[in-house]
Amino acid sequence: MYIVKKKKLKTTPQLKHLAEECGRVYSKMVKTFWRLKKTKDMYLSKGAMQKLIKRSTLHSQTVQACIDSFYFMLKAYGRAKKAGYSHARPPTRGRKNFLIQWKGQCLKLADGVLTLPNGRGNEPLSLPWAYEKPCLLTIKVGSTTSTIHACYKTAALEPIAEGRTVALDLGQIHLATASDGWSVNGKKLRALRRYQNRYKGKLAALQSKKNKGSKAWRRLQHTKRKVLTKLDNQISDFTHKATTGIVSTLHKTGVKTLVIGELSGIRENSNQGKVRNQENHQWNFHQVTWQLTYKAKSKGMEVAKEKEHYTSSTCPCCGERTKTKTRNFVCSKCGFSIHRDLLGAKNILKKYLGNKGEILDFPVVGGMAPPRGVRVKPHSPVASGFAFGNKLKSLETPGF
Repeated sequence: MYIVKKKKLKTTPQLKHLAEECGRVYSKMVKTFWRLKKTKDMYLSKGAMQKLIKRSTLHSQTVQACIDSFYFMLKAYGRAKKAGYSHARPPTRGRKNFLIQWKGQCLKLADGVLTLPNGRGNEPLSLPWAYEKPCLLTIKVGSTTSTIHACYKTAALEPIAEGRTVALDLGQIHLATASDGWSVNGKKLRALRRYQNRYKGKLAALQSKKNKGSKAWRRLQHTKRKVLTKLDNQISDFTHKATTGIVSTLHKTGVKTLVIGELSGIRENSNQGKVRNQENHQWNFHQVTWQLTYKAKSKGMEVAKEKEHYTSSTCPCCGERTKTKTRNFVCSKCGFSIHRDLLGAKNILKKYLGNKGEILDFPVVGGMAPPRGVRVKPHSPVASGFAFGNKLKSLETPGF
């Protein structure tokens, strides 16, 4: 398993020069690859490309990493095309700037300074470094600020021997609802998305009144990029903190297996109107699922996925399916009532255990209270789990 550490860095002329050199390597490689395909009808292998492309102003490992990136994108395009994604496009365009990458075998760490070589006779890049030497280091160069991504390989953890199984029902109003009776509020994420959409519309209306490429148009374009980048960072920050808090809470309450509701295809199956369709297409459930998966595995937990079909509309008492437009499910046959998201999480758990050959009994006693909710606040500590009251509790919901 790999973990990545991010660090900000002020952009210097040396970084800009290296990014431009990597862009020239990438552009030359793309041009060579597709020209050979067009004229000779042949695909040049990665090994042959590494022998062909040389750059004296960059370290050989950096040049090889640029080539590796191109062939990785080419394989990703092949997999997407094979899977039937008609919108997939191959990497055919060159880049003015590209990622600067160093593999671990060429890095040198001594006395808290990480030295990044740039080829024989060229000045190396030196960074203050308080961590161990990474196996791969990437720098994404921006106009004023650059971002370092340091990749570390971690030892595989021993899986948890004993523990409970908990299911998560992913949603938009509630980002995730656990089958043991608590949920994470996702209204802040929806609010950020709505503000993002309104701001895009406002700027688009203003830009439509200007001549494209004019000074006024470019000023609005710069403002739009600046604000939207900030909103994207806020959305990413919220998602990371929410998923970290969820996994930490589950780990502290003795969970061995995490079952996540599978939502693939939800966008293609129905047309629910312009507003609802926009919310579904901007719903980042794939990102949430991915973050929950790797964070749970990093703590030794098992992760499984289960289809969500009819889990929020099936009564656990009589099996009747009842559609509801509210957050509360009320069975049309027996009158059983429960919060819709909690019902979904419970039924996901029931389906998973049933497929495993286990039986989950439902000792239902009347209606059930809604799940206990938590909110993710900015700058709040979540690495140790969410706090319910003054301490972390097991949160087993009675009556189900």
